[in-house]
Formats: sequence, C-alpha cells, structure tokens
Amino acid sequence: MLRAAPGSGKGGEDWKIRHSWEPACFLPLPRPAEPTPLITETRAEPFLGLYVILSLCLCSVGGLILDKTVSDPNFAGMAVFTPVINGVGGNLVAVQASRISTFLHMNGMPGENSEQAPRRCPSPCTTFFSPDVNSRSARVLFLLVVPGHLVFLYTISCMQGGHTTLTLIFIIFYMTAALLQVLILLYIADWMVHWMWGRGLDPDNFSIPYLTALGDLLGTGLLALSFHILWLIGDRDTDVGD
Repeated sequence: MLRAAPGSGKGGEDWKIRHSWEPACFLPLPRPAEPTPLITETRAEPFLGLYVILSLCLCSVGGLILDKTVSDPNFAGMAVFTPVINGVGGNLVAVQASRISTFLHMNGMPGENSEQAPRRCPSPCTTFFSPDVNSRSARVLFLLVVPGHLVFLYTISCMQGGHTTLTLIFIIFYMTAALLQVLILLYIADWMVHWMWGRGLDPDNFSIPYLTALGDLLGTGLLALSFHILWLIGDRDTDVGD
C-alpha cells in the first residue's frame, strides 16, 4: 500500500504541475500568463482515485493470502520466499514498463500519437517473439528470472533461513511459479502501457504501481499454491514450521 499510493499520487501531481497556468514572472521575457492544454489532466484526474483503489486492493488481497498461508505451521517457511519472488518480479516488470514508456515518449506525448499504441490486446507471440526492441527486452528480462532466483535461493540456504530444505522438487516448483509470474506480468505490461498511452496517461506514473501490486498478488498466490502442492505430494521437510 505504501509503495502503490505515493506512486499513484505522483502521477496526478506531475500532470497538475505540467499543465497549470504559467506565471509570467518565471519567464525570461515578460508576457501574459497563458494556459497550457488541460486535455491530459482532465483525462487522468477522474480516474486517479480508481487507480489507487485498485492498486491497494491488489496489495491487500496478496497480503491476505500471505497471512492465511503463513498462519498454517506447515507453510511457515513461505514467509522468507515471498519477498524474494515478489521483489524480483516487481522490479523486472517495472523495468519493462519504463522501457516501453521511454520508447513511446521518443515519438511524442501521451495521447498525441495513437498509432504508437495500436494494440488493444497484444498476442503473446507479439509480446515475446517479435523482432522489435521491446520484445527483445522482454525476452532478456524473462531469461534473468532463473539465475536471479538461484542467487537468492543460495543466499537463503547459506543463511539457513526459510525453514524449508531446498530440495530439487522444491526448486522446480518455485522456479515454475517465478517464471509464470514474470511471464504474466510482462504480457500485461505490454498491454497496459500501450493502453494508458493511447488514453493520454503517462505510463511511467500510472502503470508501474499497479504492475508491481499485481506482481505481489501473483507471486504470493503462485507461491502459496506451490507450497500447498508440495505438501500434498509428500515433499514435507522435518524442519517446516520450526
């Protein structure tokens, strides 16, 4: 909640500053104050509260899932791995969203160049396998998931944290959840950034808080599902819940 709300509010404040009346005293040459276009602000402002509420709801649902899961002694070890999977996924999707937004900003301002956002719902093949620069960056970020998580898992193992032995089956399920989380986030980021751009919203200010909140929800949910499946198939460590 603390991460999502300031990011959302920043978007509205930035547009107020950029699209406010310009005092003549701040200009190098005297001239009457002139209003700048308010089209983008009028589009962004009515939906700002809705975006904040949706982002906070996503964070809250993820928190409820985590609280419900770690309250079970059989899944107490999940508390250590949740910040890792959510942090990696949130940072990767934030990088991709910022990169797509920068690419769009190179060709104009939000809402001005509608042909830069032609896709209402891109296909997964277009998002990950097309030759354009954003697709290549999505592939690179996706390939960083496994080595990045292996480093964190090794660190957790060395610190003897997590109350869960890092067996092969556990690592497979954990990596599957992490890969699926980032795959979904990168696809949604491709759609959301273009969707916001086409409606005159700056994706840097509006999309990243909601993508990271969604990453927390997906990461927590998929990790809880992985722990539950591992428990059902018999991968129950003696130190779980200690």
